[in-house]
Amino acid sequence: MSRQLHQLKAENDSLVNENNNLKAAGGDPKAVQEQANMMKYLKSKVFHYEKAVEKLEKERSELSTKVVMGQEQLKSQEQHNMQIQTSLNRKVQDFKNRLAALGVGV
Repeated sequence: MSRQLHQLKAENDSLVNENNNLKAAGGDPKAVQEQANMMKYLKSKVFHYEKAVEKLEKERSELSTKVVMGQEQLKSQEQHNMQIQTSLNRKVQDFKNRLAALGVGV
């Protein structure tokens, strides 16, 4: 029993000493609890920010894919327009040649 009492007294002295050290360092138990609460809050914020960043990175990736697809569609449309314009230019020239052959000045 004396040994247990001695061990409890040593633990109490250790806790008192730690408490005094915290107070001396400006960390009274209330301040320590407030810091612990702030740490929990900040960890929560970091967690939510990480989730938001993941979501934004996914959205950026999807938008990047859409941009590439849009650029490919635009290139295809431009090629198609060039083919149509070339075809129309040939037809216009053909009509001019026919009109010239008929003697109609254009």
